[in-house]
Amino acid sequence: MSGLLEELLAHPLDRSEQNRLRARERLRIIGLPDARHEGWRYTPVRSLLTWPLHAPEVDPEVEVPELPEDLIEDLEALEPDFIYVDGVMQEEEDESDDEEEEFEERFDNFEDLPDFDEPDLDRAQPYSRLHPDFLEDGFELANIAFNQGGLVLDIDAESGIEDGVDPDAEQTLVLAYVSSSEPAGFPHVRHRIRVGAGQSLTLVEHFLHEPDSKQALNLGHEIELEAGATLRWVRMGDMGDANQLLGFARLRLEAGASVHLYELTRGAGLYRQATQVDLSGVGARCEATAVLAIDGRRHADLQWRVDHRARDTSADLKMRGLVSGRGKLSVGGSLIVHAGADGTDTRLSNKNLLLSEHAEVNTKPVLEIDADEVKAAHGATVGQLDERALFYMRSRGLPETLARQLLTRAFAFEVISGVDDDSLKALLDMALTKMMAKPA
Repeated sequence: MSGLLEELLAHPLDRSEQNRLRARERLRIIGLPDARHEGWRYTPVRSLLTWPLHAPEVDPEVEVPELPEDLIEDLEALEPDFIYVDGVMQEEEDESDDEEEEFEERFDNFEDLPDFDEPDLDRAQPYSRLHPDFLEDGFELANIAFNQGGLVLDIDAESGIEDGVDPDAEQTLVLAYVSSSEPAGFPHVRHRIRVGAGQSLTLVEHFLHEPDSKQALNLGHEIELEAGATLRWVRMGDMGDANQLLGFARLRLEAGASVHLYELTRGAGLYRQATQVDLSGVGARCEATAVLAIDGRRHADLQWRVDHRARDTSADLKMRGLVSGRGKLSVGGSLIVHAGADGTDTRLSNKNLLLSEHAEVNTKPVLEIDADEVKAAHGATVGQLDERALFYMRSRGLPETLARQLLTRAFAFEVISGVDDDSLKALLDMALTKMMAKPA
């Protein structure tokens, strides 16, 4: 057992927090992953082990790191409901009681820094209802055991209802994560969200950084969608060259529920996002779209898994990678159709462009089917820009640099062209335009 892991396991836990204790004991047994673990085969785990695997104790007397003006302006433009700086939620000094009450009215049963010994485990702790096969990652177990808290949201039919407000109106939650230039440890944050039957939530998460920041973050999500619920989830931003993110998302969908996930990122020094969706109810649906533009010496690792456990479920995963410089991108996509999930319609498409001589892409689509009457397709490609298209555009008078930019942009934007929600499409278009404006 590594010294870092021993140090982490030595941290005291409240014995009333049974889920934390169970996660720690499981972590003690299986340890942290390494390159021999298939899911971590292309992730530089050793770089993670250069960090202390726990966050330093937060001293309430120590002031919050002061952020530069341009970063503050970016945050103000995003209008987030909550801001996390180096894994710690920041409270606005000038926040009025009216603003706090307005948020509490929008989101019923909201808590920060939750206790883990609540009696209603199914509702308070969605991951306790997830399939146990997926709680076998040492870094996620560390997140469960040692997290410093996060948001707990319980959105039901009474959430956000005021006089004259449509009870079926969709709720929107905006979070921002900032990596500062201050030295820090490895904070663990874990959000828990339940969207009640027939309700809708749009969750938008932004990642920002100071130019000279060097931080790490272990970020977990447990999300449960009850029958007929809808989640639109957008993750986007740029974490910088030296920062590291480990992301774990576990979603469970009941009958008729749907999730629409969009991930637009330039990655980080090490960016790893593992998302597992459990389609446990009849007719549950998952749509996911990702565009990753990786340059310099950045490394991104995107792992998706969809488990079809009920009849007539569907999934459509689209991933696009653009890698330049000495960037490295690893993509794993697994579509698992379990016995009894007849009538499943599932597909995965992963296309990648190598934009430089030393760029690297590793992709592994997986399809497992143990049911009948299933429609399934998966495919992955790694290549370069079409030389014939480049020649055609240059023959029409376009400079080579501009021709390459236009072809690259078209490759990236193709996956969001089918978004039918105008406001969401505008948000994605703006984010992707900003992302593509930087070297990639």
